[in-house]
Amino acid sequence: MILKRQVDNAPTFPEVLRNVETWLNERNLLSSNKRKCAFATDGPWDFAKFLRMQCHFNSISYPRWAKKWINIRKEFANFYSVQRCGIGKMLESLGLIFDGRHHSGLDDSINIARIALELIKDGCVLLLNDGIRASNPKFIDLNISNGEIQDLDEEEEEEEPKLNDSLVVLDE
Repeated sequence: MILKRQVDNAPTFPEVLRNVETWLNERNLLSSNKRKCAFATDGPWDFAKFLRMQCHFNSISYPRWAKKWINIRKEFANFYSVQRCGIGKMLESLGLIFDGRHHSGLDDSINIARIALELIKDGCVLLLNDGIRASNPKFIDLNISNGEIQDLDEEEEEEEPKLNDSLVVLDE
């Protein structure tokens, strides 16, 4: 359960994003055009929808490092030739039990990492298999009187990244 005082005392989204980028930079994971890490998610929603909307609402450019990721749900289904399913079903089919509380960012992330490790042990080569689509989303700013639909600016497309080192897991 998240308490109101926790929300009130939490850092703002721009602060959190700066902290994430600082952490990535301290580990030299963003220091070149060559991709040195990848985020693994359970579906596209956090990056493709929620992070994108939050950046827009905070007038922050969408981070270049978050434009492509490993969709574990998609990778799992393709590798094992099964229907796409959630974290719990993936773990169950691997003979593992969900560790922690469902929909807790940290617990879901740990379980996504466990699934990724099992995929790797079984011979799967994890690839960047999902990302921000070419079309720009439309947002309606409810604070303006005309309700005009606006495009979210998109940076120019980067060269195809290559994964070589690290895996960062983000709960979807």
